[in-house]
Amino acid sequence: MRKWMPALLIAIAFIASALTLPRLPETVTPNLGALLPFETSNSEPASRAFVAFCLPTAALGAWLLTLVLTSRSGFVIEKKLFGRWAPAHVLEPEAIDRFRGTFDLILTIIIAIMLAFHAMLLAQAAGGPAWIIQLFAFTTGLGLALAGNIAPRIRPNPVMGVRTRATLNDPILWARMHRLFGGLLVVSGALVMLLALVALRYAMLAFAGGVLVSCLVVLIALLRSPKTAATGVVVAVLLLLGNGVIAQMPGRPDSIPPTDVREEARSFKSGSLTLDGTLALPARSSAPAPVVVIVVGSGPTDRNGNGPLAQTNLYRQLAWQLAERGIASFRYDKRGIGPAGMTYDSAQIAKLVQQLVIGDFVDDVVEAVRLVDADARFGNLFLLGHSEGAQLVLQASNRGVPAAGVIMVSGMGRPLRAVLHDQFALQFPAAEVMRLDSAFVKYLAGEDVTGIPPGPVQALFFPLHRNLVRSMAVYDPVAEIRRANKPLLLVHGGLDVQTTEADAQPLRAAKPTAAVLDIPNANHVFKAVPSLDLSVQRPTYMNAALPIVPELAAGIADWILKR
Repeated sequence: MRKWMPALLIAIAFIASALTLPRLPETVTPNLGALLPFETSNSEPASRAFVAFCLPTAALGAWLLTLVLTSRSGFVIEKKLFGRWAPAHVLEPEAIDRFRGTFDLILTIIIAIMLAFHAMLLAQAAGGPAWIIQLFAFTTGLGLALAGNIAPRIRPNPVMGVRTRATLNDPILWARMHRLFGGLLVVSGALVMLLALVALRYAMLAFAGGVLVSCLVVLIALLRSPKTAATGVVVAVLLLLGNGVIAQMPGRPDSIPPTDVREEARSFKSGSLTLDGTLALPARSSAPAPVVVIVVGSGPTDRNGNGPLAQTNLYRQLAWQLAERGIASFRYDKRGIGPAGMTYDSAQIAKLVQQLVIGDFVDDVVEAVRLVDADARFGNLFLLGHSEGAQLVLQASNRGVPAAGVIMVSGMGRPLRAVLHDQFALQFPAAEVMRLDSAFVKYLAGEDVTGIPPGPVQALFFPLHRNLVRSMAVYDPVAEIRRANKPLLLVHGGLDVQTTEADAQPLRAAKPTAAVLDIPNANHVFKAVPSLDLSVQRPTYMNAALPIVPELAAGIADWILKR
């Protein structure tokens, strides 16, 4: 309905103009003196038909133009114009779909301001009361403030917003510029509303000046902003395949949910820790909605799928897409991730990491389920774990937590040593792989090892992490899945280089009754890729604005809704 609101307003304007036309003089001379702080010479007279229908026709043309620009044919043109310097996913119709509600609302505000000006001119010509002018000025300021308030929701696209080479290629810069631009428009709108009440002749000057100054400030900010910003991260001692204690990343792009999804902050206790999370809910739901507890994968990854080593927005996007299909979810920061992680000093951090075992993360799943299960708004509860999280939800289910089903996404199907061997082989020559395999055996036996190549692999061999690595190494995924007595869905990306077909097949063979969802073109973080080539895959791990493959949420939702 919101998409067609501009058309409805335009239709009303045409009808009102037709009804008012007989009351207008044969010629009309617009007088804008009441809206300006300086004297103006009268405009040339115009026919009453021109005054009655000019602005509604202009509004209709503007609306039709946006329909063309946001159609598939329009995006073909935009690809030709911007294709050399804008990323491909920004030049697809889905770029508008990601913020369609916001796009339609801003367009409605623009059309409404045009038609409010038209209504004021008609009222003047028909001898209407003087306060109509003041109402128009106040309404214009209100529209400007509303547009500014929702401007940060605009996602990268070639039609609306601050569209430059830098912003379209950097989603964080895009988000920062639109927060700045939106804030300036809100202030400008508030000033226009105030002047409409106390100094009417300055109101529209403030409107024009506010828009101009807002654009100039954003332009200056863009010119002064570096193309990229380095993120200083001191996490070496905190990484166990990334499992550690780090600060929450700054606000990510695409952090405002769609209009048909709402979010609530929740936290729960697990032992002595307090873990923070987010409920994603369908905006409209009359019956108890099914709910999914989403457990994140390995690495210093927050509840949304972002961190210093990867910025995927995987879990946030999945939660929103499930909510759009009527399924609620709860995702949470693993222990040590997020604001709670900053409450420890270095000695406490070292002690926490040294004592960690995989069972601690299973305990967190159990407590998260307890929080969600107590909420009367929800119906059937499901567990969903990705990568390392897949083994956590399976173990939690086997402990007897109340779940209607378990969804294992990109789960390991082999012991940790076999998986690490394959991952080493993707990065190092054969001789170095053999040396790392041997070093890992010594590490598990309690020996300190040296000469490990620099990078994330080093974190695997820190003595501080030995207890956790040992607890992961003894985990047998095939034995664990055979114990499962809940409905299972096994999800796998066909171009996953981290948990490969060698992991998917043992799980399916051990549990032939499990449902299977294969997504051939998806990688480990469920972004579409054309091949297993690491140079192609790596950028998808660092682009939070890149959408996940649509088959993921669609397949999971279909399975849940059939339970």
